[in-house]
Amino acid sequence: MKKPSSTFSFLPTSSRIQAGLLCGFLSLSTSPMVRADAPVIVITPTRMATEARQSVIPVEVISRQQIENSAAQDVADIIQFHSGIEVARNGGSGQVTSLFLRGTESNHTVILLDGVKINPATIGSAALQNISPSMIERIEIVKGPRSSLYGSEAIGGVINIITRQSVQGSRGSVMLGSGGNESRHGNIDLAFGKGAFSAGLTLDRFSTEGYPVNENSTEHQGYDNDTLNAFVNYQRGKQRINLHHWQTTGNVEYYSFGEQNQDYENSATALQWDADLGERWTTSLTLSHIEDNIEQQVANYLGDFDSAKTRRQTVDGKLDYRLSEKTTLSGGISLAKEQVEALSYGTQIDSDTDIDEAYMLMQSSRGDHQYALSLRNTDHQDFGTHNTWNIDYRYQIQPDVHFYAGAGSAFRAPDSTDRFGYGGNPELNPETSRNTELGLIFDLSAGSRFQLAAFNNRIDDLIELSGSWPNLQMQNVEQAQIKGFEISFKQQLQQWHYQFNAVLQDAKNLSSGEALSRRADSTLNILLGYRQGRWNWQADTSLVSSRDNSAYDDITLPRYALTNLSLGWQVMRHGNLSLKIDNLFNEQYQTADGFNSRDRLAMLEFKLQFLR
Repeated sequence: MKKPSSTFSFLPTSSRIQAGLLCGFLSLSTSPMVRADAPVIVITPTRMATEARQSVIPVEVISRQQIENSAAQDVADIIQFHSGIEVARNGGSGQVTSLFLRGTESNHTVILLDGVKINPATIGSAALQNISPSMIERIEIVKGPRSSLYGSEAIGGVINIITRQSVQGSRGSVMLGSGGNESRHGNIDLAFGKGAFSAGLTLDRFSTEGYPVNENSTEHQGYDNDTLNAFVNYQRGKQRINLHHWQTTGNVEYYSFGEQNQDYENSATALQWDADLGERWTTSLTLSHIEDNIEQQVANYLGDFDSAKTRRQTVDGKLDYRLSEKTTLSGGISLAKEQVEALSYGTQIDSDTDIDEAYMLMQSSRGDHQYALSLRNTDHQDFGTHNTWNIDYRYQIQPDVHFYAGAGSAFRAPDSTDRFGYGGNPELNPETSRNTELGLIFDLSAGSRFQLAAFNNRIDDLIELSGSWPNLQMQNVEQAQIKGFEISFKQQLQQWHYQFNAVLQDAKNLSSGEALSRRADSTLNILLGYRQGRWNWQADTSLVSSRDNSAYDDITLPRYALTNLSLGWQVMRHGNLSLKIDNLFNEQYQTADGFNSRDRLAMLEFKLQFLR
């Protein structure tokens, strides 16, 4: 086979033009004046506050500014332009959305909301399509197996969605927007902080009449989303208490052998207590409750209204001990109880599951060397005991050049749908994985970083739907392997911000020798942003190679290029007008066979800040 002659040769001519234009813009932004941003503090890599650039475990951060300047309607729209992440939708807004982090399955990534796991026990993958960007402060992404810190599902990695809770003084804003497909968007954000107390409330509503998301449908499939996010913080001396509640409710219409619609509700509530117990000891205790509910509004052929409900209550306690200035020991326990109630085409699921876990982490540095070792023991009521681990190492070759290496294991307990849903198999074994990763980090300046990474993730007992219609059943694949190479570059100049990342990967079922479904061999993402005076704009482009559609058909999904554009203008002292265009070049593409993606869609929004 003839190899590509250039970076973009896997794309059609029109797509290469899009990529070339954006790269051309990058070459123009060569101002030597670099802005030294304040350090970014992250929590996800080690469950402790750490400066992102100094973390022994690599972490990718999507900032509030990037989120505000994007054309995103939900979290999936945001993360799809970042390295190693592919998003596949069964249509437009609110439709079923799949996430493939470094080639792993959608239910292989733990999704956290302020540190609380929101993956449901029914299908394993969180409803990213229902999470509004308006309440998000930043998103932290840690790639590779992390079950040693976050338990089941963390085979591909962890995505932590951090909501807006930091308040100094007061803030208040109202936003109204309107766009194509009869889309409407409104938002109210209020927060107040004084002394030891702060509180905030965000209300967000989005609705759209949509479009025919399925090739067999002529009806428009609409979507409604109502989001509430609230928090209360209190600090007294060395103790801090935080109460946080998020919920989203609405209805989504879709097509599956006829016109269908379902009501949904997702929520997470957490009460957290943190305290400094002297110079060396710190502790935290978190009580959380999550719900994930789906109620079908159209009866199936049996006359039943299908449903799927998850409840999870978790107690998570952690104790940190600073052994020395350079070494910290952490230990914790997590006690969770899951309740699942579901009805699927006559199959009733009603189960309670206890999951008891204990974990420990050691972080240390000596000279130019950094280390992290983490271990976890999981006692799962249905699948027994599993031990997982991670070892991470980072070496400072030069002041601004670092080498890092990591190895780890993970597991995932089959969810209720795997075992009892359509094609379910009660005899499934848990999935397990082992991963190795090597990389180099070049901190070229205060606002610039270049990073290379190679990874190899081997998964045993991978669960896949096998067979031929109508005799399909979930089965454990003997072994799968996902290996690849990642490259990323980001730079912040005075007016310019740009980011480039690319992934080459090979995701295979080693038992059959076939490619894993819907994983592209290569993806390229480019972000370009500019801010000057009252104006700002940001363009995000994703170029994705062809993919196999599924294991039980011979369909190949064509390559595509998607570009989103956002323009902002401060029309008055406290008022901002923005134009957000999804699919700027009106690319005709599919991320799942038979499902249409959005045509060009423009949204015009006005935001008034009445408290600052």
